[in-house]
Amino acid sequence: MSYTFDTHNTDNAIDAIGTCFTGYITVPRSKLVSIFGQPIVDAYEDKICCEWIIKATDEYGVSDIITIYDWKNYDKSAMADDYNNWNVGGNNKLAPSILLEIIEAMQECEQVTKIKNVIVPQFDLDALESARLELVDIMKVEQKTNVVKYCNLMNISQKMWQLTHRKYPESS
Repeated sequence: MSYTFDTHNTDNAIDAIGTCFTGYITVPRSKLVSIFGQPIVDAYEDKICCEWIIKATDEYGVSDIITIYDWKNYDKSAMADDYNNWNVGGNNKLAPSILLEIIEAMQECEQVTKIKNVIVPQFDLDALESARLELVDIMKVEQKTNVVKYCNLMNISQKMWQLTHRKYPESS
């Protein structure tokens, strides 16, 4: 899937409210700066020294918020260009995968060495894609009444929320 993105540098209305930790990525700070611009510095007292807030939008117009940040790195080593141990946050468990896809698409990934993500069973991914396609179909159908359309949208979006917020074991 292809993504377009904005960051806190291009759209100051993007915020990270509602995001949470989803995994790790190892990539030099200098690469992140070249792709996403300068990070937000010292925004959260002593807990986060550097952070990027990214709004990734897929080809269907669905957006996800992704954060890249150092966590409790008290010596401020995240300010060095070669610092490369980052936490990834997001509003769903796929944030690290989306982030890696963006980095690869920007042809800046030669120094990405690993990504730690959760293992999501294929049946959950299939169910999520099925729900997404149902939503697309409902939005295209004009003959349904607004009440029926609203009820269908609520049922499907609740199913999607449950799938994206399910707890899975971490992989290494």
